[in-house]
Formats: sequence, C-alpha cells, structure tokens
Amino acid sequence: MTTYENLLRIIRLSFENEPFHTLRLLYGEEVGSQIPGGTCSEKTLSFIRIARESGFTADLHTAFIGGEEIHRLARLEIKQQTYFVDVGNGWPAMTPYPDNQPVHFQCFGMGFRTEVDESEVIVYHTKEGIEKMQMRIPRRQKDSSKIIEDIRSRFDSGRTYPFSGKLRFSSIVDNEFLFLRDDYMYIYSSTKEVQRIRISLENVFEIIEEFFGFKIQPRSNDYEK
Repeated sequence: MTTYENLLRIIRLSFENEPFHTLRLLYGEEVGSQIPGGTCSEKTLSFIRIARESGFTADLHTAFIGGEEIHRLARLEIKQQTYFVDVGNGWPAMTPYPDNQPVHFQCFGMGFRTEVDESEVIVYHTKEGIEKMQMRIPRRQKDSSKIIEDIRSRFDSGRTYPFSGKLRFSSIVDNEFLFLRDDYMYIYSSTKEVQRIRISLENVFEIIEEFFGFKIQPRSNDYEK
C-alpha cells in the first residue's frame, strides 16, 4: 500500500529492526554483518528496497553535513508529492520531510523541524533544549548511479565522517530511543528526562545484547591465544 500511513509504518520498522551502528568500521565485516542496519548507506538502501517492495517509488538522495555531501537518504513520491526519508543519521527522524513545505515534529523528547527554500531543505534537530542544524538536503535529485559510486568508495576517499573511529549504536527499543555513543548509553523518552548510563567499552557486546537485544559473536581470531 502506497499510503502515507504505510510509509510511516515502514519508517518505524526501520528504526526498530535495523539499528544505526558503526560495528563494521570498528570491528570488521565478521562482526558488523551479524547485526542488520549499519551507517546511513546500509540503512537507506535497505529502506528503499522495502519501500519498493511495498509499491512506493523510491530512490537514493544525498544531503550535506558540515558542508560535505556525505549523507544518504531516500527520496519518495506519494501522489505527486516528494518526500525525503532519513532513516540513517542515527537519530529518530520518524516523519518524512516534504520538499516544498516546512514541517515540525517531536518524538522521544526531541524536536525536528525544516526550513525550505528554492534550492534546499534545511533540517534542524533539538535535544535537551539545544537546537542544531543537522543537514542540508538539495531539492534537485542527483543521479542514483553516481550516489552508488560514492557509496562504494565512501571509506576510501579520505573523507572524515562524524562517526569515524567512534562507537555508535542506536534504535527504538520498547517505545524508547536508545543511543550508545562512545562510553555512554543515552535513553530518550517522550515521558521522562534523558537517562545517561556510563558503560565500559571492554564489555560493549554484552551492553548491546543487554540493552538492544542483539547477540554478537566475537571475531574468530579473538579466540586465539
């Protein structure tokens, strides 16, 4: 069904079932492939596949973070209206961004809003009372084959990403949004203050299993003495 309501359902499932994480970058494919999701490219490609299977017209799109075109998101059409869907930046953007009008929504105690002009959609994110510009989305579509090329070479291009060399793992768990950032677990809720829990990176796999429910087997060479 290509309804707006079904689109919202698919977006939520992406945040519940496919975490944003940097496990491939930190521990290699043997560990990273055990968990669905990944960074923006993996999550967006998976979302587009599911959206197309549901009948939507969906394709890759890009956005600028910190002045660099390093972020991938999805572009969808519903009844001749274009939307940008961002399932892959690590934060719960649960509502699509129209390309021609501003929106403002809240979820898990955070705020998201956009400003729209002739050339771009600017996204702002508010958490713990502080608003920051998150990204700039060009309204003009980039050729998807070029985006695929950029994805294939994204970690060989010398670019520095906001998550480079850092532990990141986030998803919706039981109507809360959990974000493991470095050595802190942040728990965001619509009804409670943000919780911060200090964790030990030596036990990161156990922490992921305890809070997110994903069991990770160590790399085979970790068993070697």
